[in-house]
Amino acid sequence: MRKKIYIASIIFLLCLGPAIYLYSLRVTPSDLPNTAFTYVGKCVNVDAEIRYVGKFSRPAYFLLMEDGREFWFSSLSCRQGDIDIYHFYDVVPGNIITVRYIDFNYGLGSFAKEAVEIRDENEVFLSLDASERDFQKARTAVWITYVSVLVLWTGAVFLYYSDERAQRKLTAHRQQTKAKRREWLDAHPEEKGAPPSARRKKNRGRE
Repeated sequence: MRKKIYIASIIFLLCLGPAIYLYSLRVTPSDLPNTAFTYVGKCVNVDAEIRYVGKFSRPAYFLLMEDGREFWFSSLSCRQGDIDIYHFYDVVPGNIITVRYIDFNYGLGSFAKEAVEIRDENEVFLSLDASERDFQKARTAVWITYVSVLVLWTGAVFLYYSDERAQRKLTAHRQQTKAKRREWLDAHPEEKGAPPSARRKKNRGRE
């Protein structure tokens, strides 16, 4: 049963690789200039919101547009200095802005799309280059984690099977030794109980 679980886990991890790749194409596309959509409209409100996924919080800023569309960007952009959020709050609400975005919802019931570039006719608030850099970091972190888990788990399974194989060989050797001992005892009933090694010593003594 344990063998089947180990084999199934390796197969699952191998299948997880293509799934991660396909998911990353949607969540963190590498060619943003060609994959991002463009929207132009009037922003009526900017709001900060924190949502929780289990024990983890996901702070984000939401842009509500005049036609009801919503966009979001992570507070990580603010912490890295990509956006001056105080200036953003002062300038963006009430103005017409251009938003480049990808078709990825914030989740948890929200239909907001992720903004990867925000600008107006005078300045860029969130640049496409900064979003591409963050996406690259996210992809790298995900693949390093995946490969590390795959290598460590595969190594652990390999060590388990190597140890099990060694144990099988040792057991087979012991059984073979016992079989030879029984065979010798059956062939020499007068010396029953004396192992072959004792007989060899006895014969050497006679010589």
